Amino acid sequence: MQKVEGVAYNSVMMTGNLRQAIEGLFAVVYGGNQLGSLRHSGIFAGLCVAFGTGAAVGAFAIKKIPDLALGIPVVALLIVLLRCEAQRGEGRI
Repeated sequence: MQKVEGVAYNSVMMTGNLRQAIEGLFAVVYGGNQLGSLRHSGIFAGLCVAFGTGAAVGAFAIKKIPDLALGIPVVALLIVLLRCEAQRGEGRI
């Protein structure tokens, strides 16, 4: 998955996404671009918030439940993998 609503994003580092969010907002406010550009900025801002939230939850989990800190993401990824495989079997992917 490298696109959200047709907009390419960087899944490795959030700095590029943050830059695109700010550039889009600046273009709407000062450049007079259409409000559709604001939706793209919102997408990138949402990605940055989701990344930051995940990092904060991970840091909290490591402090509070160190024995499960690695197990929880592994289980979550296995659930996603199984759902993707189930959808592939149904022909939806």
